[in-house]
Amino acid sequence: MNRKLLRLWVHYRRNAPLMQTLVVVIGIFTLFQNCGRTYGPKGIPANSNSVSVSGTPTASATPDPAASPVDPQLGGPLRYPISTDSSGNPLFQPGRPFGLSVDSESNVAVAAFQGPLVLCQATSGICSNILPVSRVPADIEVARPSPIGVVILPDSRIVYVDHESKSIHVQTLNPVSRKYEWQATSLGFAPYGIISNAKGTRVYITGEDSFGASCELGSAGSRTTCTISKDLAGFDVAVDQNGNVYVANATSIQVCDENLTRCSSHALPDGRTMAVGIAVGTGIFVSDYFNARILKCSLENGRLACSDFVRGLNIPRAIRLDQKGNLYVAEYNSGRVIR
Repeated sequence: MNRKLLRLWVHYRRNAPLMQTLVVVIGIFTLFQNCGRTYGPKGIPANSNSVSVSGTPTASATPDPAASPVDPQLGGPLRYPISTDSSGNPLFQPGRPFGLSVDSESNVAVAAFQGPLVLCQATSGICSNILPVSRVPADIEVARPSPIGVVILPDSRIVYVDHESKSIHVQTLNPVSRKYEWQATSLGFAPYGIISNAKGTRVYITGEDSFGASCELGSAGSRTTCTISKDLAGFDVAVDQNGNVYVANATSIQVCDENLTRCSSHALPDGRTMAVGIAVGTGIFVSDYFNARILKCSLENGRLACSDFVRGLNIPRAIRLDQKGNLYVAEYNSGRVIR
C-alpha cells in the first residue's frame, strides 16, 4: 500500500470518534436552521432571496417613505386584529394574509392561509373572526381549514375558498332561523383567488393545477354550481366595471369577457415580474411577489405597458381597490394589510 495512503488511513482511524462527532453536530445545526422557515401553497415560494423577510408580524410598523419614490404614499397598516372582539372572545393573529376583499363601505375581509377569516368594520373599528380555526364543515374533509381567498358580496355576505379542502363556502341566510350559515361546494382543484361580479351573483376563482372556475352562487334553497375553466388558472383575479375578467398568471395577464368565451394573454414586459395579485380600476395594478413592489399597467393596442407604482413592500400578495380608489395590500410575510 502507498505510504501516503497508509498514513491517511491511520490518521482517520485514530480520529474516527472526532469525525463522527463533527458530522452529528453539523446535522443538528442544519436541522435547527430549517425549523423556522415558512412554506406557502404549491406554486408560490414562501420566501424570496430578493426581498427582506420579517419573521415576526408587525402590526404597528410604518413603511419607509424613502422606499417609495413614486407619487402614492403608503398609509399605516390597518389595526387588526385586536386582542378580543366585541363579545370578549379572543382573536387569532391572521399570520400569513393571502386573500383580501374591500366592500363599498371600506370594510375589509382578510383570509389567512391556514388561519381564520377576519372581518374589520370600518365604522366601528372592530375586527372579528368570521371562521374559527377549529371549524370544519360537515361535508368537507380537511385536517385544518385553509381559507386562502375571500370576497365580500354587494349584499354583505361573505364567500371564501379553502385551499386544502378544494372547496368554496358561501354565506347563506337561513329563512327559518334568520341566521347565516355556510354552504360548502367541492371544486376539485386547489383554489387561490376569488372575486365577484358587480351584482354578486357570480364569482370567478383562480387555482393551481391548470384549473379555475366560474360559479353561480346559490341561496339558502339552491346550491352553488361551478364550471371548470382553464382560462382562470392562475394566482388572482379581478373584474372591471364592464365585467371583463383579469387573471394574474405569473408572467402574464389573461383578459377574458364575463362569460369567458373570448380570452387573450398579455406577457408582462420585463420577464422578471411574478404577478400574484391583481386589481383593476384607474389602471391594472399587479403585485410583484419577488420584487417587493406594485406595478401599474395599461393595455394599449394589445400590449401591456407597466411602471413602478409602489416599492418597498414585504412580499405583496393580494391587492384590492375600494370605490374611492384607495389600494389595499396584504403583505404575506409581515402579517399586515396596508392601505
